[in-house]
Amino acid sequence: MTARTSPGAARIPAAAPPMTGTTPGQAAAAAGRPAAAAAAAARAALDRATGHLLSLQHPAGWWQGELQTNVTMDAEDLLLREFLGVRTAGQTAAAARWI
Repeated sequence: MTARTSPGAARIPAAAPPMTGTTPGQAAAAAGRPAAAAAAAARAALDRATGHLLSLQHPAGWWQGELQTNVTMDAEDLLLREFLGVRTAGQTAAAARWI
């Protein structure tokens, strides 16, 4: 890399020539990085994850699992029911026991 100078100015390092017509993966490969190996590993991980999710899918096309939540969602549900005017004493008592 050479440096450019202008009259009365400090030396400014020359910029590297831009790489045109290359993708980031091609640029990484040109720089000697194992982009192809990383891409293959990412594809393998994606294929394993996809296979696992598809193995859990019901034949009709849906998934079912345990809903994990915290008390914030229960409190928001009570607030919404109160706002809509549909909250009952039984729902409030059940939510209060859970919360």
